[in-house]
Amino acid sequence: MRGGGPVTRNNQKCKLESQVVTMWQVTSLNLDAAGTQNAFMERCSKAGLDIVHFFPLDVFNQTAAVQERLADFGRHALAAIIGNSKFLWPRFRSALALLPSRLANANPLDRYVEESIHRACESLPIRTAVSFSHVTLPQVLPIQRIAQAAGLASVSPSHFSIHPTYGPWIGLRAVVVFDVEAPSAEPLRVGSPCENCSQPCMPPLREALDRAERDSVTLPVAVKRDWRSWARVRQVCPVGREQQYSDEQLEYHYTNDKSLLSSD
Repeated sequence: MRGGGPVTRNNQKCKLESQVVTMWQVTSLNLDAAGTQNAFMERCSKAGLDIVHFFPLDVFNQTAAVQERLADFGRHALAAIIGNSKFLWPRFRSALALLPSRLANANPLDRYVEESIHRACESLPIRTAVSFSHVTLPQVLPIQRIAQAAGLASVSPSHFSIHPTYGPWIGLRAVVVFDVEAPSAEPLRVGSPCENCSQPCMPPLREALDRAERDSVTLPVAVKRDWRSWARVRQVCPVGREQQYSDEQLEYHYTNDKSLLSSD
């Protein structure tokens, strides 16, 4: 689940490493010729991709395993995490209404995200490299750890990415690397939203995992079959409750059921 969904209890790599997040204050971007930066962000926002978080790529690459590092054009490159809040859903639904043939895609939302981000990148006068979180080959993009290293969202004990405003109600869609030098950035250490939290997400996570084990099904099958139980893990988070997805968006997020997209 690209918004930072829970994983099996045996996946030790996803444990919350720290209750402190480094926020990077990028003050002046090298995309700003003729308002290029603003135009890029506006193109993303119009598509419902309302989270555009710039950061120096080195803050992830310097600590990542060699095989996980993102291509940097041989420089201290600028990068951005592209994501969304609940704002994506009405824009996506409107795009489907204008071009219903998008429903022929295996995952219309992923395809829409790809098209939207590529269009935003094509508007720039520089080279870019895009890595999507839904593309799992040749390897999975560790976008949750990238988001944590970049100061966008911290990873919770239940393995969601928690944004300080939107809570767990975000989708982390892609990382764009720009062929420009990253400007100087001042790191600010700030507390994670999960700091001093009573962790209400953990009991429903354990219940969902126990049910999957009893049913002897894989995690993807368990999530689709019993998606409300898995959604409950997210719904009990006290951060950003007012940002919760609509019922339709929430169900599609967990099930990818295209029949939901055919309804009025």
